[in-house]
Amino acid sequence: MERNGMKKMMVQGIAGVLMAVCGTAQANLISNGSFDAGILTANEGRYEPVTGTGSKIAPWVCASGKAGLTTANGLWVKEGLNVGKHALYLQTFNYPADSYGASGDTSVWQAFDVSERGDYRLGFDYTGRPGMFGAETRLRLYKGEGTQGVKVWERTVTATTAAAFIRYEAFLEITEPGRYTLQFFQEQEAGFRMDKTIVIDEVVFVRDPLYSAVKAEQAGIAHSEYDVAAYVWPAYQPDPRWAELGIFKAGIGEWQNVKEAVPKWPGHNQPRVPAWGYENETDPQVMAKKIDAAVSHGVNVFIYDWYWYGGHPFLERAVHDGFLGASNNGKMRFFFMWANHHFNRICDNTVADKQPGRPIWLGWVDAEMFRAMSNRLIDMYFSRPNYYRIGGKPVFMIYEVGIFVQGLGGVENAAESLRRFREACERAGLGGIHLMACDYGLDPGHIAKLGIDSATMYNFIHWSGLKGLQEDYSDWAERSLARFDVAERSLGLKAYFAHASIGWDTNPRYPATCVMPTAVNATPVAFARILRRAKAWCDTHTPKGYPKLISINAWNEWIEGSYLEPDERFGMGYLETVRNLFMDKSTEK
Repeated sequence: MERNGMKKMMVQGIAGVLMAVCGTAQANLISNGSFDAGILTANEGRYEPVTGTGSKIAPWVCASGKAGLTTANGLWVKEGLNVGKHALYLQTFNYPADSYGASGDTSVWQAFDVSERGDYRLGFDYTGRPGMFGAETRLRLYKGEGTQGVKVWERTVTATTAAAFIRYEAFLEITEPGRYTLQFFQEQEAGFRMDKTIVIDEVVFVRDPLYSAVKAEQAGIAHSEYDVAAYVWPAYQPDPRWAELGIFKAGIGEWQNVKEAVPKWPGHNQPRVPAWGYENETDPQVMAKKIDAAVSHGVNVFIYDWYWYGGHPFLERAVHDGFLGASNNGKMRFFFMWANHHFNRICDNTVADKQPGRPIWLGWVDAEMFRAMSNRLIDMYFSRPNYYRIGGKPVFMIYEVGIFVQGLGGVENAAESLRRFREACERAGLGGIHLMACDYGLDPGHIAKLGIDSATMYNFIHWSGLKGLQEDYSDWAERSLARFDVAERSLGLKAYFAHASIGWDTNPRYPATCVMPTAVNATPVAFARILRRAKAWCDTHTPKGYPKLISINAWNEWIEGSYLEPDERFGMGYLETVRNLFMDKSTEK
């Protein structure tokens, strides 16, 4: 097989099958014909390796500290796995420090029996040395014996030369019991010499009652029939790319603007002081606290603003390191809104009042870049069990559909890129994609051609400009609520989701001498009236088969005066408003 003139080699893997029944003391390990059978014994809830004839178990620790084996003919089952009625594990393997792997062939795993339908988990960890080589790891599931069966699932994960460790985990739903075969193989670039051992130290295919519990928990988070989704502006972090903009040199991201804000008229609510302090949202412990606060108050979905400029993500560590690194992230679902607007100096509070000129980063992408971007989303996020889905499909929202179409060179090209995006999601076993649009400059003519499924607002300001420099929040918000009916009639969408904004005040982004229009008298009491109206519209306009989803701006748009997080003035007032409406049944009326 040739690719870019470089021959690839498949690294041989060895697989065994464990067919276990919950509660039994032992299970037989069936060899694939290359190695002798061994036995796994249950030991206080753990499954430990036991040597069989001709099989030597020798624990070894690689550079990342993960358990491995020095020989390819042993089996290692990690502690703490929730082993259900059926499980399949890849035997760990490695190679000598001066070689580059075995001859190119494919490991086909022994077929195994699935006696019941249900949710199954498949995952693997890949550990290698950064900069050593590129590799593709591919897994296929066949219904039947060997590769002659019907392929029902396929997944490919690519390790770049910069990757030291890759973890992949997916949940599968098997609706038809029977005999299945899981195939594993890996392609690597030829011609390298390793000076570190490669270890693939865990592949699990397990009947997973925990997954069913996770789904049940997700369905009932906050004991509500509603999905209350708050946008997250992930800028409160020391992202190194801020230096490209020449701003936020204090190293705390846009908290700097929040701290430097000044009141611009008597009684102006500035600066706004966060009750939790100016925390770094890439810190998992910080986000664990925020997840607990959100879920306990009825907010069960985060919509992360997600950025891609110049071929690279921006501000992604907030979700990747912070939210997904939090030990309790499984309590809450999340999805992405691709914030594909051009990025200028609007965050620079010394010059934002002047003409920003040409954007520093352009929001549009071409077809090749969109493919790279979407592959990253599929590989890293869409398969996660708490990624938000509608109709079983991961939800992906586009902020400015018009910019997306322009970047692809027209609506036909954009539709083709989205078609490929859906196909890639289907190949990954995701069932496709639910495409959501932000109701901001949305062209009704694009919706059917692009296959947009639904829409919601980001902030009321997109539809109701403020009258004068100071307008009462309630008047401004009431005008915006009328958009729901208009959008539902005019856009031709399958679903339109209600929205509630908490406020609007962007003065912290501008010099002290520049006064920007502001929604005044924005209080938790005023917000409660608007949120109640949005909830009532949701109750009567959600199509059958769709979730009762309500978006809120925002969890933390401190710089725009729209946030649920507690501050020194209102405390937990905004979060308590959500809890009262969506969790406390005694206060619904």
